[in-house]
Amino acid sequence: MRTLYSLLLMLLSSSTTVYAQTKPKEKPPTQKEMAEMMKEAQKMVDELSVEDKKIMDSLGIKMPGFKNIPNVSDKQLADAMDKEDRIVPKKDAARIAKLPKAISAGQMLSFIQTTNNKAIPLLNSKQKTMAAEVFNLIKQKNNSADYLGNAAINLWMMGYPEMAFYLMGKACEQDATDANNLNNYASMLTMMGAAHLAIPVLDNINLKFPKNNTILNNLGQAWFQLGDMPKAEKYINETLAIYSMHSQANFTKCLVEESKGKIPAAIVAIKKSIKKGHTPEKESKLQQLGEKPDPKDDNFPQEAKKDPLNLGGFMPPAFPISVMECITLGMEWNDYRGLLNQQINRLEALKKEAAIKSEKFLTKQMEQNQLVMQSSLKEGILTGNLSNAPLYAKRAERQLKEVTNTYQRKIIDHMEKLTAFLGGSGNEYRKRYEEKMKKLQKEDLDQTGEGKPNANFCPQYREVSDEYLKAYNSQLQVYFKEYLQIEKDYLNQSTHWRMYTDYPETYDVAKLGAQIAWLKVLKATSPYSFISITNYVCDPSRSPRKMALQKFDDVACKYKSVLRLPFGKIVSNCSKTYGEFDADFIKFSLTMDAEKGESFKEQFIGGTVEVGISKSAEKEIGPVKVGASAGATVAVELDGSGLKDVTIGAGVEAGVELNGTAGSTSAGIEARVSLVSGHSTVGGTGVFEKL
Repeated sequence: MRTLYSLLLMLLSSSTTVYAQTKPKEKPPTQKEMAEMMKEAQKMVDELSVEDKKIMDSLGIKMPGFKNIPNVSDKQLADAMDKEDRIVPKKDAARIAKLPKAISAGQMLSFIQTTNNKAIPLLNSKQKTMAAEVFNLIKQKNNSADYLGNAAINLWMMGYPEMAFYLMGKACEQDATDANNLNNYASMLTMMGAAHLAIPVLDNINLKFPKNNTILNNLGQAWFQLGDMPKAEKYINETLAIYSMHSQANFTKCLVEESKGKIPAAIVAIKKSIKKGHTPEKESKLQQLGEKPDPKDDNFPQEAKKDPLNLGGFMPPAFPISVMECITLGMEWNDYRGLLNQQINRLEALKKEAAIKSEKFLTKQMEQNQLVMQSSLKEGILTGNLSNAPLYAKRAERQLKEVTNTYQRKIIDHMEKLTAFLGGSGNEYRKRYEEKMKKLQKEDLDQTGEGKPNANFCPQYREVSDEYLKAYNSQLQVYFKEYLQIEKDYLNQSTHWRMYTDYPETYDVAKLGAQIAWLKVLKATSPYSFISITNYVCDPSRSPRKMALQKFDDVACKYKSVLRLPFGKIVSNCSKTYGEFDADFIKFSLTMDAEKGESFKEQFIGGTVEVGISKSAEKEIGPVKVGASAGATVAVELDGSGLKDVTIGAGVEAGVELNGTAGSTSAGIEARVSLVSGHSTVGGTGVFEKL
């Protein structure tokens, strides 16, 4: 089995990215050294046992072969190593030389048509055919360029960039004056590998809409892709001067600063980027730079309520501080604990049922993922969607860890104080009580008998017992209430964060577990067992009050945003983000799944879709401007594996349905949708890389 592990580790390490600032620059292997490594790898494959081969086969992993490796020159190996070590792209003088001259508004249509004539033939043939069908379908519903452009953005968000580009190109041919569509068209060109063709378009609309940080960022990203760092920095810095927290501009700023060896500045930039749009890639970059994400910087769509489970509504009886109360409150505590046990048993049964449902859901999800993985390995591309963790899960896990660490610190501190009481003043109370009672018992014995006073000492016994009960139980109750508060805070907060770490199908197990834990805490068992003395009642006691339990409040995700676009919508809540599409689009989606891997999953570089919300009278023609001062926005962060974050900006209430279709409204709200380009990989990306 060791050989199998070694082989898998070797295969994994072969695809590991190398970063110049975190790993010393290594000498590239020579052709001879590479051949030796391939021989060693083949030897490991040959030595696999039958059992190991069965394991790999069950995982759907094809047996690798290293015998017919193509010859690679020392220069090619050195170039590959250099590309791997780079943080920013190398300056592409050849493509910069291809940059067209500045284009006027009158020349824009001709430029778009010429660019489309070059680019569209490079699109995947099947996606191109389907895009033409979608185009015809859209024209029957709404023939406006606005509608067509937003339909293209919807396709982009769903993971079909080639179809999206086809439609956006048609939208710009139909109306070459729509600045928002032109921005989105240029952004697509950049993110699909043709930054040199995007720049003239962006330069044109930048003259019309100066200080628009979406346009400025997209210019910076285009020059970054071409490797012209001075020009990239110029536009990125202009973007950040307008909005210092810009998600994509800060990520690129981080890479530029890192490439200069300015690690502290790179860390500041990537932290700002994460705060306004979280992706695993950004988090990984921060860790490569030597820091961990700060839980204080994590954003969530819904604030925690103070007591979401209504744990404070459960009021246990008081601790008795007199003999008479030991009778009455003792009976109340017996009834109360009986009710607690009944409720615990009921919830345990519900939790058991929920656990079975949860296990079935997780098993089904795992089986579906395995089928996708096996099919993808067989086809060589991703043939379906894997069920990943909930959108905010990793961030919520950090919050949960903070809550747990705080809880553990408080419990340790609390238990130290309680132990000191039990072994200190609490023990002294007991000793003094026993001494006083021993003295009273001697006095009572001495005056009891024939011919003696035989006075009733019960009131005296009760008085000493009351004194002991008041001193001991009062102090113990203070510690019990402190313990309840610690547990209450932990259970409420952890249950809140589990809304984000768990799926709705598994959340009930956690919620019921928290409720059961709280009921057990309320029982006041050891070391919070109060002292009860019932031997010296002397007088009839009052009847105990009838006990009843409060009810838990339901903890549920109250946040829900609906981003409507042509052919469907994206729904986001605490633990789920999903797309709902109409019947027409489902047909296209199912048909196109097998084509997604090659053009999107492997090549898409990531970016942001900004939805700007405004009243119709305030609507601008240009692209959305990001930032608090630019009005209400919803930002959707994307990378090659799909949607990674949804950030609700100022002025947008959770629960409002945001209509992304230009020209139509929902409760008086209009939206424009703009693409904000992300940084390019150092080795080029996209189907238009060779344009």
